Amino acid sequence: MYIQYNEKKQLAWIIHESRLPPMQALIAATRNCADLSKVLDKLGTVEEGKLADLIR
Repeated sequence: MYIQYNEKKQLAWIIHESRLPPMQALIAATRNCADLSKVLDKLGTVEEGKLADLIR
């Protein structure tokens, strides 16, 4: 999964609606989605050899 230009709004929505702590919400929005989409070998976590768009 990749998060587009409004990633901050999407993550804020996940945190608010799920009532998850921010770190768990980030994992739900990245790693878990990549795993469910069967692309965890390429996306979803920041590791050497994987694709990533880092945001700040």
